[in-house]
Amino acid sequence: MYPDKTSPNGAFYEWSKKALLNRAQACLKDLAERPEKVVLVVTHSGFLTRAVTGCAFANADYRVFDFEDRAADEDPYRLKEWTQTRGTHGGMGWSWDVRTELGDGLPEERPPLDQ
Repeated sequence: MYPDKTSPNGAFYEWSKKALLNRAQACLKDLAERPEKVVLVVTHSGFLTRAVTGCAFANADYRVFDFEDRAADEDPYRLKEWTQTRGTHGGMGWSWDVRTELGDGLPEERPPLDQ
């Protein structure tokens, strides 16, 4: 099984609120440290919606974000969506204009594996 989600070494990849939000912060940190001014990210819409942005994404739609300023190094990375994509339900106009709190709907603990 790749990536391993059940051993202590694979805990970073488990399906739980804490692990997904930590993984989102690791992704945002990596993106924030890139030298490019524009970076295209393609990933699962559920991860983007529930752990990274709080915005809904339809298939093949896009949104544009900047990083919010962080007051201290320990502050979480947060994104601010451009008004050009927020007000039009995504860049193509296909997404829902829905905002959720990061982590909303994610399990607090990893659900048990089916036997």
